[in-house]
Amino acid sequence: MREFIKGFSYVFKGVRAYYSDSTLWKYGFLPLLCLFLFYFILFFLCFYFLKGLLFWLAFLSLIIIFVPLTLSLLYELAGGVFFDLLIEKYVKKNSLLPPPEIKGRYLHFVADTVRFNIKSILLMVVLIPASLVLPLAGQLLVFLYLGNRNGKVWLLPALYFYGKTYDSSKAKMKEHGLLITSFGTTLTFLLSIPFAALFLLPSLALGGLMLVEENLLEEKKNG
Repeated sequence: MREFIKGFSYVFKGVRAYYSDSTLWKYGFLPLLCLFLFYFILFFLCFYFLKGLLFWLAFLSLIIIFVPLTLSLLYELAGGVFFDLLIEKYVKKNSLLPPPEIKGRYLHFVADTVRFNIKSILLMVVLIPASLVLPLAGQLLVFLYLGNRNGKVWLLPALYFYGKTYDSSKAKMKEHGLLITSFGTTLTFLLSIPFAALFLLPSLALGGLMLVEENLLEEKKNG
């Protein structure tokens, strides 16, 4: 139970750390600006090429369906390199662990994240229909599994920052499975709230960093 409560708290520790330091905000704002530019171009293309009823159907589809469904994923993709810089900035200012110098870590992180997410999607395609066999219990198990996978996704930026990989950290993550599941299910629930990703994603990178530093690194942060 202690591990579960501890995992839950890392989400809010990340939120507090991010919003209490205005020098970190630019790392969340810049990818958000890129995302809004992308949506603006889509809306402009609809306005330019479509007229009358077709325009309004496309416009409403973008507002009601496309934007809510893609906001979190696209913000996460656009924010990748900025969240890496966010972690580096935070570590230099606040962490007792020395920031490592690892060339090309971001490219390795992106490759591993894409591979990890594709595997998660394929597994969910199998698990969601299977969960219908067990009403309520099946859906709960799928949600906990999804939470565990999402928790691991938000640990990857910090792991790669410290020169680790998903494969090399499997044993440690298994040891702290309940902690990671609690962290992941909490952020999964919060991100299901419409447009919550706009305010949460940068802070999740810091919450994952704190979890990694305090539980998954051999050279743990003191204090």
